[in-house]
Amino acid sequence: MSSGMTFLGGRSAGKNLEPSNILENFRAVYLAGLSPDDSNGAYAAWLGSNWREGLDSETHQVAGHPGVFIGEEFSMDGVTVVAAAACGRTVAAAIDQFLSTQ
Repeated sequence: MSSGMTFLGGRSAGKNLEPSNILENFRAVYLAGLSPDDSNGAYAAWLGSNWREGLDSETHQVAGHPGVFIGEEFSMDGVTVVAAAACGRTVAAAIDQFLSTQ
């Protein structure tokens, strides 16, 4: 039974993953386990340097980028494993809601 989800682990933006093209292949993407200091990196180039200001605190969706969701460990400087897992569950529900309205 397929969940319709794909895990792309071990990828790095700008190296073997091009953020600006990812939504061509996927309707939603969850960015997790990344450095919270990406003000000059590939994700900042894609999302804009002030992406944190538009981050929805409930769904973790980035304003102006439909289908892009950010994990708490990326949006904050260090969180516990429990908090990161809880955020993942919250974002999973938000992604499910997003996809069901598409």
